[in-house]
Amino acid sequence: MFGGNALESIAVATLSATGPLVAVYLTMRWLKVGLNLQGLTTAQLTVFAVVGALCNVIPHNVFFWLVGITSNLFIGLIPMFIGDLLGTVIVLYALRAALLLFERFARFPTV
Repeated sequence: MFGGNALESIAVATLSATGPLVAVYLTMRWLKVGLNLQGLTTAQLTVFAVVGALCNVIPHNVFFWLVGITSNLFIGLIPMFIGDLLGTVIVLYALRAALLLFERFARFPTV
């Protein structure tokens, strides 16, 4: 996608790494959630997902527009936002299922 341009690749990797960190930091402060994330509600998880998607989509699309990868600043916003949101929901439900399985197996007595 970047034609071997190392600087653009590093920039996209940096955006991909810092976006989620910024989203978690902002959301935890806004919702006043503790570091252990205990007691998160569905509404709070939804806020995490939406803020995470926004903190990923906006910087990427601005960067792609600035370097000329896309000619329109807004063309990739909706597809990338939906993809990020759906990906987050899939991961959250997979983690929830894994935790439920872990709890179920943890209740079995050991022999």
